[in-house]
Amino acid sequence: MSNDATKNLGELGLLTTVSAGVVSISGLATPFTQSGTGAVARTTQDKLRESVSVLDFGADPTGSVDSTAAFNNAISASGAYGGHGVVTIPKGTYNLSAISLSGVLGLTLKGKNGGNIGNLSVGSTGGASVLNFVNTTGDSLNFTCPSYNSANILFEDVAIFANTTGYALSFTPNVGLGKQVSQIYFNRVSLTNSGGTTPTTGNGIRFSATFYVNADKLYVWKTGTLYTVGQGVTIDMGGMSSFLGGEFNFNNCSLYGWQTGLSAGDQSATPTGNQGYANVNYVNSELNSNGQGACFYYGVKAAQVSGCYVEGNLQLGVGVYNQAKNVTIDKCFFNNSTASVGDVQLGQNGSGTTYTQFYNAEIRNNLFTGSKTYGIVTYAGIGSSLNIENNSFTLGTTGCVGINANQSTAGNLSCTSKNNSFYGFALGTGSMAGNFNVQADNYEFNSSGTFIGSWKASSIIYSSFVDFTVIAPTDPDSTVITNSVLSARYINVPPASSRNRKQFITLTAASTQSVRLMKSDATTQLALLTAGKGAIMWNDGTNEYVTLLP
Repeated sequence: MSNDATKNLGELGLLTTVSAGVVSISGLATPFTQSGTGAVARTTQDKLRESVSVLDFGADPTGSVDSTAAFNNAISASGAYGGHGVVTIPKGTYNLSAISLSGVLGLTLKGKNGGNIGNLSVGSTGGASVLNFVNTTGDSLNFTCPSYNSANILFEDVAIFANTTGYALSFTPNVGLGKQVSQIYFNRVSLTNSGGTTPTTGNGIRFSATFYVNADKLYVWKTGTLYTVGQGVTIDMGGMSSFLGGEFNFNNCSLYGWQTGLSAGDQSATPTGNQGYANVNYVNSELNSNGQGACFYYGVKAAQVSGCYVEGNLQLGVGVYNQAKNVTIDKCFFNNSTASVGDVQLGQNGSGTTYTQFYNAEIRNNLFTGSKTYGIVTYAGIGSSLNIENNSFTLGTTGCVGINANQSTAGNLSCTSKNNSFYGFALGTGSMAGNFNVQADNYEFNSSGTFIGSWKASSIIYSSFVDFTVIAPTDPDSTVITNSVLSARYINVPPASSRNRKQFITLTAASTQSVRLMKSDATTQLALLTAGKGAIMWNDGTNEYVTLLP
């Protein structure tokens, strides 16, 4: 033992002797008094027992023997001091069978980071504290809350490895109202589940009827069978009272390789019963290489996906279904080039077979790149509002649609699509069915041979000019064209189709030919538009006019 260690023990009132390498410590009953006014005397042994280590109970950090009993005993001992115990887990790998904890008032499981906690394999965690669960069925680590709302649980600097068809980590309520888990915290935690010996299932974390979750640097990954099975994080409000609700905050997190990365609410085809109200914030995080990135269902009263990378998901980036409310998708980067459903989908039920409405969605300031089918596709927003604003849609594949909205039945969806830009899409905004109130003001850049589609009011198209172009009622109010066709004609909208509509036409300076501006009869010329100039075509419901701009 070093002189410093001997000195420290001496300051605690302990006497040490060393013989043949064996350290003997006496004086544990010696009074200990903390410095400071009002401090009272305690025994040194009582002072040392404030901290509980799994090594105190025989846990094996080499992974050679099972440490389940040692962990259970350490957790039980930690609760003797104030109800909220701290259990330290020194670096190493601890083999564990399933652990089930009931009635824990408060618990901190504090490990050692080792500088590499985000690497999700037992051999590459950089000296972290690794909990290696070897059970292949059931939940690996399950917390059942007390009979009242007071549980407070913190995980810090631990790596959890599971190989089970159940959940790697589960928080479940006691039966009855008012018996939910209160607060759960994660700080620098990695968790993975390979799904058992036959990995047909296997899930990450389940929060059932939980009041508050705050996760920072939580990595929940699926290994083994990827993309098609399991849920990374499941939020199930259960029978929680709707006026209580729950809040779930995720920051700097990663969900990777699951069938669904994040699932919140009741996803059944016909949700019934009280699912409470959940407020979910997934911020500055990653949804990567899942089947579906994040899905919000019945019982979600508000949610945001903000500042996130949503990449490589095979079916869907973000889904809003089953009457989920007030969902904001903001400042995200979408790159899901193989997503068969789309980057964002709104308004189907959990089974994906019929349409159920959503309520109030904001999709703004996002970059959508490499979309396979749809950037955004929406159904059944009855009695709702949808705002799609300031998004950039770029490099869509052949046949891809930037924004496609359909109403399965007539409803009163109010849809705003403003200041969105489209590049390389077969269709910028797609056809609509049912009854919509839509306001559109979009842009399409340098996409020769493509067009914005049926949402063209107050929109702009940049494209090459084609002779004998007829303005349709759904065409944009403003058009910028480059013309090299001799005697090309631009034909006005018939007055019967558009009363008092003003059509702005600009002919670029790069044009080598003028354009004849024609009445809707396609034979009467109203004016000749020359390169670098603009004009306004309009009608009063009977007569048609052109005003050349300087």
